[in-house]
Amino acid sequence: MSPLNNGELAWYRQLGARASAACDGVKQLVSSATPKTGDVRDEPRHWHCFDLADAMEQGLSRALMSSYTEASKSERRMLVQRSQDRREYMLMSEEGDEILLARATDTAARSFDIYIPSGGDPPCALGPAFKVAEEKGQWTMQSLRCDRCESLGRRQCSSPQIFGVKHYKEEVGDGHALCMDVSLPEGHSCGGWCKVCGDPSSAGMEMTSRRPTWNRKIKSLCLDFHGRCSMASSKNIMLDPSGKAGVGETFKLLLGKTGDDTFALHFQEPFGMAQAFGIALSAMHFK
Repeated sequence: MSPLNNGELAWYRQLGARASAACDGVKQLVSSATPKTGDVRDEPRHWHCFDLADAMEQGLSRALMSSYTEASKSERRMLVQRSQDRREYMLMSEEGDEILLARATDTAARSFDIYIPSGGDPPCALGPAFKVAEEKGQWTMQSLRCDRCESLGRRQCSSPQIFGVKHYKEEVGDGHALCMDVSLPEGHSCGGWCKVCGDPSSAGMEMTSRRPTWNRKIKSLCLDFHGRCSMASSKNIMLDPSGKAGVGETFKLLLGKTGDDTFALHFQEPFGMAQAFGIALSAMHFK
């Protein structure tokens, strides 16, 4: 039997805790009264088995995965909260609802497991739903389940890539702009670059960061974020379709610093929540 890794241990610990809570509730029911034939218990604790089943689906079910990768035609406004040690990031709604949690898996924080939180303090989940990692300047994001493979009844599924990001510097005036190019699979589906049911070599949609201009008076690079961020940062970016530079607030994705460890993340089609969050994680290494 092979040893369990940290992710599997966390999964089993949480599963054991849920099962223990469910069993304790059933034991209390049994001890409180002697059951008779035909009795039907209506005590809410008797239904903890459903909570356990829901927990097992966190980050694993097909419906949940697709809901995090599907693009929305209308603009979505969210926040990214960074821990002080810069090893954990939480994607939240503007109302403070926790949506996705990223945890670094290496000392340099260039590889992340992304979880769908199931609540609690700290928030927990049964297992990672996505992975983001950098290798030789190229960032990639993978979905650990393929919706299309499952819908086709495939016995084996791959971990489809759902974006690729390249970072580089570009001379602008007397400065150097930090830029990124982003590739997304066509169809806005996490199965676009699946090795089993898709074509991993197929072309995708291309995005690129909007270039700043050089301001001679202040001798600095400048870019208008239209009041959506309040602090200067190398992490502040806007993405437009390649070859079609956006004007004003027609961007596809915006990441802007609003506090010491808080960033606004605004995006729309073709980005889903997971892809937008993954791109934000890669941008945290802009310096």
